[in-house]
Amino acid sequence: MACEERSRLLTAYLNAIGKINEAAGTITDPKSPKWKEATWNARMECKKALLAFVQHQREHGCREE
Repeated sequence: MACEERSRLLTAYLNAIGKINEAAGTITDPKSPKWKEATWNARMECKKALLAFVQHQREHGCREE
């Protein structure tokens, strides 16, 4: 049986990755301070989402079926 919380957390993580890509797409030079500023919040959100996903899997013991 699929774990709904795992699915929700995975979706949140994938959406956060999309937000990084959206933010990064607005600036052409990924080494510029503007690019780093534009993507910083999205990267932090992505890290939090990944940590929540991994923590849930550890605590709940669920894995992809």
